Amino acid sequence: MKLYFCLSATLSIKKPKIAIVGATGNVGRKTLEVLELKNLPIKKLYLVASPRSAGQKIVYKDKEHEVFNLE
Repeated sequence: MKLYFCLSATLSIKKPKIAIVGATGNVGRKTLEVLELKNLPIKKLYLVASPRSAGQKIVYKDKEHEVFNLE
C-alpha cells in the first residue's frame, strides 16, 4: 500500500519550467551540475546570462541549450 502511494504521488507531480540566471557563471554551472546529478524531471530549461555570454551553448542531459541575453 505504501509503495502504491509513493508511486502515484510521483506520477502526479508536474515537471517544472526552470530558468537559471547567470547560467555561464560558477554558480549557474554548479546549479546545472546538481540538477543533472539529481536527475530531476524538467519540462523546459531556460539559460540566461549577460549579453557577453548570450549565444553560447551549454550541454545539459546530452542536449545542447542556447544561453539567452538577460536584457
